[in-house]
Amino acid sequence: MALLTADRISHTYPNGVEALRGFSLRVQAGERVAVVGPSGCGKSTLLRALAGLLQPTEGQVLLKGSPVTEPTAAISLMFQDPALLPWRTVLQNVALPLELLAHRQHDGLEPRMLLKQVGLEGFEHIYPRALSGGMAQRVALARALITRPPLLLLDEPFGALDALTREGLTALVDQLVEQFGAALVIVTHSLAEAIFLADRVVVSSARPGRVVGEVRVALPRPRTWAMESEPAFGVLLAQVRALLAEGTLMPPN
Repeated sequence: MALLTADRISHTYPNGVEALRGFSLRVQAGERVAVVGPSGCGKSTLLRALAGLLQPTEGQVLLKGSPVTEPTAAISLMFQDPALLPWRTVLQNVALPLELLAHRQHDGLEPRMLLKQVGLEGFEHIYPRALSGGMAQRVALARALITRPPLLLLDEPFGALDALTREGLTALVDQLVEQFGAALVIVTHSLAEAIFLADRVVVSSARPGRVVGEVRVALPRPRTWAMESEPAFGVLLAQVRALLAEGTLMPPN
């Protein structure tokens, strides 16, 4: 049984905008999937549906066979905006999900240990206003992983960062997802980032988003950004671009 299944989900907003149409996705435990597509194709809507923040107008999302109808500790979602609480320190922001789950039995990670792993040891008592953009995203990543979720969803988390910081954080995600054995679904505009992180790159059409096809990424792990200059990486990029071009030409009906 798949860890997560999106079974032909469609979603139309109250203003009439149809974001998704019959979008299906299966994610196995520990698998990494990237979703790419034209701007406005419904990628963020898809992640919100997978996280239980939005109920699709048609179809359903299943976690280990059970419907996802609301947010759950088994699925963590990280946005482009780190959304740190300004009145809480770095340590307090990371520990927040554990506090919210205090009434449940939950085997989370130790916040200080996780901050050390994301390179923020010594910043535990700093407030968000004193952090750079990259540091704030490291805090948000630690917060997303603190509950040891089986599934991590990333919605363009590094899109606003400079290229060097973005590459470093992408490599950190690769390392931590491997360490904790989490499955990963990331939506991104960066094709290189998608190939670097994923076992499969799923390509969406223009809005309403539908699956055009997928590219399997057989690059060895652990991966480094030096691979970007290798011929195999270039072949994968060309395959993804070809599917994107096909999806752009798909009629809406």
